[in-house]
Amino acid sequence: MEKDSAKQRAISILSEEIVKNRLVVFIGAGCSVSDGLPSWKELVHDLLKQYNIKTKETDPLRLATRLERDVGKLRLCESIAERLQTKPDTESLLHNSIELEC
Repeated sequence: MEKDSAKQRAISILSEEIVKNRLVVFIGAGCSVSDGLPSWKELVHDLLKQYNIKTKETDPLRLATRLERDVGKLRLCESIAERLQTKPDTESLLHNSIELEC
């Protein structure tokens, strides 16, 4: 019973935030991967290959830090933006919905 009450409270709070236009939904990369965009790990490894950076490090966050240090923040951001501007292989209801809001 207490669990249902907590759910109802959460729904109520979220509903209020939607009405006030103060709700932002963050969606993980998984929703884009199925549409042909890279996962975070794939993106980092593709960029390492692009810039011919060889390392034994495996942690994606540390690898991204290394990329930023070696390539420069602006150049790295441009490369990421270019890679993510690739049109997905398929139409996605989720992406179309997000596009409508932007």
